[in-house]
Amino acid sequence: MRVLGPVGVCLGGREIPIGKARTRAALAMLVIHKDAVVPADVMVDELWSGAAPDGARHAVQVAVSSLRSILGGPPGNSSSSRLLTYPSGYMLALERRELDVSIASDLAGNAAALADRSRLEDAQNCYLTAEALWRGPPFAEFLYSDFAQAEIRRLEEYRLVLIEDRVDVQLDLGRHHEIVPELEALVVDHPSRERMLGQLMVALYRSDRPLDAEQAYDRAAQRLHDEYGSAPGPSVAALAATIRSHTVDHR
Repeated sequence: MRVLGPVGVCLGGREIPIGKARTRAALAMLVIHKDAVVPADVMVDELWSGAAPDGARHAVQVAVSSLRSILGGPPGNSSSSRLLTYPSGYMLALERRELDVSIASDLAGNAAALADRSRLEDAQNCYLTAEALWRGPPFAEFLYSDFAQAEIRRLEEYRLVLIEDRVDVQLDLGRHHEIVPELEALVVDHPSRERMLGQLMVALYRSDRPLDAEQAYDRAAQRLHDEYGSAPGPSVAALAATIRSHTVDHR
């Protein structure tokens, strides 16, 4: 099951067509609430944004029936069925290896453990493998659907943290030259992420570009002031002050 991008189902290495938009939306909702029963009434309200037409509940039943055929397993509550029916609603039961989000989470956990053991090359590769599972924005076709907003925000934040964790490993590996272009683009796209700004400043400083590190901070500070009426936090401000003092010492 893939949701880190357009929603998709892969069985035996083969992409399975899901069909109608409502069926795809029902699958997305069940994945978001996997391993929990989603009441049928909640599915109706969410899928039609509180303005459900007559026959909406039947449409949900049809979508679930279609999904059960796609996902495999006999109807009903057979232990081999991934999609279970309860008196109040439906539950999608997936093993961790069956969902890209869970696979990414496990890879990130492995990467962190490897980094703790100073196996930095392996940690970097593990982080990169996790990042590669993103094929675009999570739940890409539901970016403007109310029911998916919280999960989309969570997964977008999770991906950025993955990148930051991987960049820390790359800095420890001495790959500051390599990651400067990526960090410059990330800081432009995510001006409020101070950890990324600090990583960019460190990478520039270690690349013998202290003035560029200062300017990166100054640009970010100006943008925060202009767009958000705020200022960089004390940690990154202290880093900037340290870089400035070292730069002055070497002029």
